[in-house]
Amino acid sequence: MSMSASHLERSIGVSTADDGGIVVPAGAIAAIGVAAALTSVRSQVGQTNAALVLVVVIVAAAALGGRIAGIVTALSAAVAFNFFFTQPYLTLRINDRQDLVRMVLLFLVGLVVGELTLLRDRRVRTHVTGQTNSRHVHRMAQLVRDGAPVNDLWKVTHDGIVDALGATSCRFERADQAGAGKVDLATSVVAGSAAVYANGGFQFPADGAQLAVQRAGRGLGRIVVAAAPHRALTAEDRVTAVTLADLFAVGLADADVPAELA
Repeated sequence: MSMSASHLERSIGVSTADDGGIVVPAGAIAAIGVAAALTSVRSQVGQTNAALVLVVVIVAAAALGGRIAGIVTALSAAVAFNFFFTQPYLTLRINDRQDLVRMVLLFLVGLVVGELTLLRDRRVRTHVTGQTNSRHVHRMAQLVRDGAPVNDLWKVTHDGIVDALGATSCRFERADQAGAGKVDLATSVVAGSAAVYANGGFQFPADGAQLAVQRAGRGLGRIVVAAAPHRALTAEDRVTAVTLADLFAVGLADADVPAELA
C-alpha cells in the first residue's frame, strides 16, 4: 500500500506547517503554569533552577510545534519568570540587571531551538519527499517497460504529480482538445513573473500550470495541474513532475490517446 509524503511526515512526527497549531497556546499556558507552580518552592529552587525548568518547557514546545510555538512559549516564559521570580514579586518591574539578562536568555533559547527544529523538519521532509518521488518514478518506469494499459500509467502519473506538486487537481487533455495555454513547469524557472522564488522554492502559478506530454517532437497532449495557493516548488518537485510526464508520453506513444483523463 502506497503512502504519500504528507502521511509519511505525520507518521514520523514531522510538522507539515510552521504555524504550531494548538501547541502555541498550550506552550504559553504551560510556561506560565509551571512558573506559577514553582513559586511554592521558590526559596528552595532558586532563580537559576527555575529558569532551567522553563527552558525545558520551551524546548518541548519548539520540538512539538515548531518555530512559532517556541518563540511564543519563550516570550511567555520570560514574562512569567519576571513576574514570579524577580523582585519585586508579582510585578513586571525589573530592578536587577542579571534578572533582565536571564529573561533575554530565556527568549533567545526559544528563538534558537525554534530555528533548529525548523531546520530539522525541513531536512526530514526533504528526505521523505525524495523517497516518495523516487518511488513514483521507479514504478512508472516499470509500467512503461511492461507495456501497461493507459489507465494504469495515468494512475501512477496522477498520484506522483499530486504528491510532488501538492496538486489539488490534475488531468490529461489530448493535444487536439487542449484549452488555453498555461505556464509550462518545465520552463517555469525562466518564465518571467512565473519564476517567483519564496518560502524555499518557486511559487506555483495562481491559475495553474501544464506539463507537455510529447515524444520525438509529437505533441500528444498536456497535463493540467492546479496546486495549493502559494505552493513553493523545489527543483526536485519540478523534475519529478516533468519526468513522470515524459514517461507517460513514452507509454502513450503506441496507444490510442484518450481525449481526457482525470
